[in-house]
Amino acid sequence: MSTQKRDHSIEFLRVLAIILIIASHCKILEQGGVGNCIFFALSGFFIVAPFKEDTELAFLSPKEWLRYIGKRLLRVLPAYYTYLIAITYLLGLLHVNDFETVASLPLHLCFYMASGHLWFIQQEMLFFLLCPLLMCLLGLIRMVLEKRKVSAAVSDLILAGVLILLCVLSLEFLHIMLHGNNTLVRFMPERIMAGMVFGYMVKALRHAFPRLGEQKGMQILTDGYVILFVLFCLLSSEWVLSRFNPAFAGYYIGWSNPFLCIILTGI
Repeated sequence: MSTQKRDHSIEFLRVLAIILIIASHCKILEQGGVGNCIFFALSGFFIVAPFKEDTELAFLSPKEWLRYIGKRLLRVLPAYYTYLIAITYLLGLLHVNDFETVASLPLHLCFYMASGHLWFIQQEMLFFLLCPLLMCLLGLIRMVLEKRKVSAAVSDLILAGVLILLCVLSLEFLHIMLHGNNTLVRFMPERIMAGMVFGYMVKALRHAFPRLGEQKGMQILTDGYVILFVLFCLLSSEWVLSRFNPAFAGYYIGWSNPFLCIILTGI
């Protein structure tokens, strides 16, 4: 698959997620939860860098840890801090001298507090700080598999399986609570790790079937799936479902079934 084709596909998902979130804030469709799930899946997908080889092995070097974290901070902090300063000095929503409440600028600056929709950035930043450790673990597993002459495709599937196991363990045992969205929100690394699973599945497919994406039938199949995915985003909204069955009033699939939305995005 060409880089241009791949970039257009990913950019489409980003645009779709942004539209869903903005529309939800405008009380249209209320599918902001689905949009957030798309972004979680994309975040994990990009961490794996599925169109590069042995990404995780680089994390066996401490320099890569610093490079990775520094790159993420440079990408997020300028826009994030500009936004915080703007709502502090232009709208008065945050306060410089507040060190305790949800209106504290200092606590927002260090991601300890995240009011409203900023909870998503809080989740991602905490994961990015822990991600080098996770990638180092995957790198060690990859190194062992390479020494045992395991094929690249099988190694990718094994790493995907390790991440699935970590997702299950995170759901079962990880109960770290964050001050986000004006309440306590559980830290949810499994949502980003689920996106990483699909990154490794893409790697496995590329190693096993190098020319799969260039086949016309596959392109038609994937284009058809994109249309179905968009229909899912529209028709699974509470506004539509409640018209057919009043029992769905107040039901938001992105919040109630996030892994379904992440899996459909990953596919």
